[in-house]
Amino acid sequence: MNQTEKVIQNCDSAWSESSGTGVTVSAETEDRREGAASNKFVITGSGTAGDIIASQKVSLDLSKFTHVEFWFKSTVTLTSGQVKLVLSTTANAATETELLSLPAITAGTWTYVRLALSNPLSDSAIISVGLEYDVDIGAVTYQIDAIRATVANSEDWVTIHRNAIKWDKDNRSFSIVYADAPAGSSYALIKLIGVKKPTELDADATSCDVEPEYIINKAMAMLLRARGDRRDGNRDAAYLEADQYEALALGALTSQQAPSGTVWIDD
Repeated sequence: MNQTEKVIQNCDSAWSESSGTGVTVSAETEDRREGAASNKFVITGSGTAGDIIASQKVSLDLSKFTHVEFWFKSTVTLTSGQVKLVLSTTANAATETELLSLPAITAGTWTYVRLALSNPLSDSAIISVGLEYDVDIGAVTYQIDAIRATVANSEDWVTIHRNAIKWDKDNRSFSIVYADAPAGSSYALIKLIGVKKPTELDADATSCDVEPEYIINKAMAMLLRARGDRRDGNRDAAYLEADQYEALALGALTSQQAPSGTVWIDD
């Protein structure tokens, strides 16, 4: 997938504009999501709401973008809003031109974060990007990588050939063989177009996932055949009408068939 984007900070070098009390900033070359490194913030001191963990100097016009996307990792599970990304028109992230709350983060896992800009028109002269405390959670280590500004719905999706995908039906998962995938697949969003197995109708209140026109026409065909008379090879009007409903049912069913080449990973 390609999209309109601009790099805010690649995080390949340690942020050096500013850092908070009790915060050690370094470039982590082993544990990263893309590029040469991620930025690691080891926090040993106490932080208060509104304190800047660390910041880095930039020079960007983000007024034509809609979202900010990046990878984030924490050694402690976070609830929504405990850490915030700051885009500032003032050095050291001192002005909260954009104050974007991170979602809940599971400890020890890289999480891809996508946040909508609150007011892009005010983001024409961003000169600092930073991380901010919302609450002191004690000693913790954060990592961030590949901060980008993007434009919603600008994606240019590239189809990956099925030979580049390995399916593990037992674990309901898949992996991409990058040697056979398009260039850039190692760092890209993936869009899956799937087909849901219809829910079995076992009660009057069960929601029907099957095309209603199929059920209606199929039921009519069955009812007409049940009351039809087919003696001596003759077919009465009920049978002829049932054939018409059967054809309508088949047409409705065909329109709901899974696309050719669909791989089922769950029963």
